[in-house]
Amino acid sequence: MDVKAIGVSLFQGVTDVGNSVDFTFLFIFIVCVFFLIANTAVMVYFCWKFHHKKNPVGTNIEGNTTIEVIWTVIPTILVMMMFYYGLAFNQMADLPKDALTIKVKAYKWAWAFEYPNKKKLEKEAVGSKEWKIRMPVLKIPVGRAIEFEMESSDVVHSLYIPAFRVKRDVLPLIKTALWFKANKIGRYDLFCTEYCGDAHSRMYTQVEVVSQEEFEKWYNTKDEGQELTGDALVKKGSEVASTCMACHSTDGSRKVGPSFKGLFGRTSELASGSSHKVDEAYVRKSILEPNSDVVKGYPPIMTKVPLDKQELDALIAYLKTL
Repeated sequence: MDVKAIGVSLFQGVTDVGNSVDFTFLFIFIVCVFFLIANTAVMVYFCWKFHHKKNPVGTNIEGNTTIEVIWTVIPTILVMMMFYYGLAFNQMADLPKDALTIKVKAYKWAWAFEYPNKKKLEKEAVGSKEWKIRMPVLKIPVGRAIEFEMESSDVVHSLYIPAFRVKRDVLPLIKTALWFKANKIGRYDLFCTEYCGDAHSRMYTQVEVVSQEEFEKWYNTKDEGQELTGDALVKKGSEVASTCMACHSTDGSRKVGPSFKGLFGRTSELASGSSHKVDEAYVRKSILEPNSDVVKGYPPIMTKVPLDKQELDALIAYLKTL
């Protein structure tokens, strides 16, 4: 399927509340611009009309009840209209019963999305604690409500999908939530809008909205219990590694963390003064205990990345190919 990233513009109708949010913004913006121009024009007129050369002698200005009533009633009406149109945001709190719940994990500096198991997806089993499919790119079906259960593993982040008109802080130790329903197939940007450290600007990914049929086909072919080997394992590893690209590179260039290029077999000098040859055990320990053996010259800021055993095996298989 040929999909293109869709930019942000008004009244796209990408989500149910999108047009309401856009109208509220546009209404407030027009009111503000109108009064800015009107007030400026009145002030310029008064400066000209009551200039001291035209009015060398001061005169008393008496109150005008009509004007006072007008500038009290009209702003009140406008503010109440803003309040009324702003009620569209309340829809974001009314979660539909058929929503698909996806867990969102934020960490420095990437996103991880966990989908429910097939039993929960098909039967909406309440209270199920089994989850599957962790992906760096969010894939969702068009026309179905999606609920995010969000939590940060380190600092405060903020999830923002501009085209969907949804934004919510993602906090450590405290779960937050939001929901939306995408109405148009396409790719949309998702990024963090809360400064969270050195690679904050690279903490972004995409939301891919596909047809229900394509989503079902993709979902049912992703099975965490399926044993992957060879090229399939390496391919999955490249998908997992994409979440690491904010801090690491594959071309040898320096970022927040060491490059993955030529990683295996390389002897790394550690901040502790010792050295270690990079092997599978070292990579596993670096991910499970990220600040235990920090490479010399790099800050000890890596967060524990939420990877399961298969994802970790796949990542190691991929790194061996670089």
